[in-house]
Amino acid sequence: SGSGWDATEQSAPSIGAQPNSQMLFPEPGSDGIMLAVNDDSNHIHYLYWNGSSWGADNELETSSGDDKNQPFLFLWEGVAGSPPATVTVNSTGDAIDNNIGDGLCDTGGTIGVDPECTLRAAIQEANASVVDTVEFAIPVGDPNHSGGVWTITPGSAFDPLSTTLTLDGTTQAGYAANTNAATAALNGTNAIVIDGGGLTSDGLTISGDDVVVEGLVVNDFDGDGIRITGARATVTAIYVGTDVTGTVAQPNTGDGIVVIGNDATIGGLTAADRVLVSGNDGQGLEITATGTAVYGAVIGLDATTATDLPNGRNGIRLNNGTDAIIGAPGAGNIVSGNNLAAATADGIYIPGGSGHTLQANLVGTNDAGADLGNYSAGIAINGSTGVQVGGSGPGDGNVFSGNGSTGVTITGAGASGNSVLGNFIGT
Repeated sequence: SGSGWDATEQSAPSIGAQPNSQMLFPEPGSDGIMLAVNDDSNHIHYLYWNGSSWGADNELETSSGDDKNQPFLFLWEGVAGSPPATVTVNSTGDAIDNNIGDGLCDTGGTIGVDPECTLRAAIQEANASVVDTVEFAIPVGDPNHSGGVWTITPGSAFDPLSTTLTLDGTTQAGYAANTNAATAALNGTNAIVIDGGGLTSDGLTISGDDVVVEGLVVNDFDGDGIRITGARATVTAIYVGTDVTGTVAQPNTGDGIVVIGNDATIGGLTAADRVLVSGNDGQGLEITATGTAVYGAVIGLDATTATDLPNGRNGIRLNNGTDAIIGAPGAGNIVSGNNLAAATADGIYIPGGSGHTLQANLVGTNDAGADLGNYSAGIAINGSTGVQVGGSGPGDGNVFSGNGSTGVTITGAGASGNSVLGNFIGT
């Protein structure tokens, strides 16, 4: 039945001949079983058990030969050899997969009657097989569950996410999406925490293309929280550098998120996509790539957006990449509270690169206009070209207010073609 054998003996219909060999082939994904029979005339029959009764005898092969026990194999069309594309993490444990590459997340242990699937094993299978989605359904009886939060503490670095994959923490019971629009407080609830416990490693490394990571908290790694080297990564609904409430720093000692791969998206255009990157020892975001988009993020404040929770250095550092989009009307970021004196931090620091656009951001303040300034400038452009700060359209302008020095600084011999349009500076 899929959960156990029926206690009643079942008899299949007669095949009208003496069977020489019989084989049972379970149907993947159902309670069906195919009974294949080679009879004493070398005819091959098949009969199907649907979970409650037998179907009629079907004669598949009528030729005969000298060998009465020839081997045969029944294949299920479109199913045989195709393990599920989705695996489900059901344990906060850290065991490895016991047969990497078979498409089945299974450490060899059990959770109830199901094979144990840890995050480590799921990543191993995704990298080596057809698995393209990792979901979460960890039971409340898990030893690392407390108060609606499940904490995964790896004993060593996870393998990089090296192939196209969706790692979806929003599937865990207890997750609730943020519903507040950009620049308001975050009101969502994440249920899966990946706590490095001081492990010398980056939290998650994304080296494959088109990887999506969502609905997680990543903290307390002796390295970067998330490091992206693959193309077109998407990171949404995630807290990096804080506890699950988003109000207490649990820093990663490096940067919150490092983007090296091109065309990444951090956050998104909907309320549910928004991210929190605060409390890390390094930069909030460090970007050295082409085409990075950052929308709806809170960087340097806590989830309430009312209290400083500074990253140790700049809120956002745009290195020698090009064409980044930092905020858009209706999807701006808050980059405030990065105010540690030892770091002389700017809200946004751009020491090179070209073609960036920054719109609809609050830098040094919040939705209520509170003074939550960054230590130094709101935005400092040093040697960059073609940077557009604000714009002439409705909602394009940024607010730079409450910062420790200038609202906007443009310097460096190579700086040219930069524009500052339609912003509020010092108000």
